Amino acid sequence: MRPQIFLVKENAAVFVAALALLALAFFFQPVAFIAVAAFAFVVPGWLLLKALRIELPLAARLPAVVLASVLVSTQAVYWLSLALPFGYSFASIAASFALISLLVFFVSSKEFARLASAKAWRERAREARRDAAAFAGALIVFLVFFAVLSSSLWVVAPDGSVIVGGWNYSDFFLHKGIIESVNAGNFPPQEPTFAGVSIAYHWFSDLHTAFLSKASGVPAELFARFETALYCALLFLGVYALAAAFFEKKEWCKRAAFLAAVLFVFGGSFAYLQLFDASAAVPVDA
Repeated sequence: MRPQIFLVKENAAVFVAALALLALAFFFQPVAFIAVAAFAFVVPGWLLLKALRIELPLAARLPAVVLASVLVSTQAVYWLSLALPFGYSFASIAASFALISLLVFFVSSKEFARLASAKAWRERAREARRDAAAFAGALIVFLVFFAVLSSSLWVVAPDGSVIVGGWNYSDFFLHKGIIESVNAGNFPPQEPTFAGVSIAYHWFSDLHTAFLSKASGVPAELFARFETALYCALLFLGVYALAAAFFEKKEWCKRAAFLAAVLFVFGGSFAYLQLFDASAAVPVDA
């Protein structure tokens, strides 16, 4: 179905509100944090799904919204930063978000009305309760991964050394080098391990973390922990939704889907056998 353009006052009001939020972000750091979080994780994906009239179960809709938002926001920041004369900066990030906001004119004004509808929120609550186990499982996955990363990803030990990866190898030194290089003005970045050579690496995930940090003022390593844990939780929900779709008409559908998600996330390797030993080995006062 072809997207339709809605040039009505409701859509215009939403667009103006988005521009006002971005304008305030230039002057108030808390507003900048809210704006960058919304446009990096929620707004582009939600607008895109609504513009394309794609309806999904809630367990599948959340991963779709977040992942689409990550892809769209990162591409927008990259290409607009290359096109604008002032390059990669807070201004180009805000301009990218303003450009994304034009998607509001491809979304029916009824969808914006449903956002404020108590009836619609009750329907969403009922839908969430139907898959409550899946959302609880995703939350547990997020907390487990975030706890591990909080004690093993860029943690400064008492002796001044930096812990990256715990007992297992991690290449966050490389990723952080790219992130900090971009935010220091090296855009597009060169190889952090071989100065003067164009980067030969798929670094858009790092660009997403970079502009989150640059626009919000939050250290990149904190966002890296959050993003990694979030993607693991979304993977859990996505596998659950896919398995539930396969077994939709079976009475044991939800149990099979939940088991599939657990095995997919936690059964990929034997790394978790050393989880507790590794956690105990990391200084708690780091």
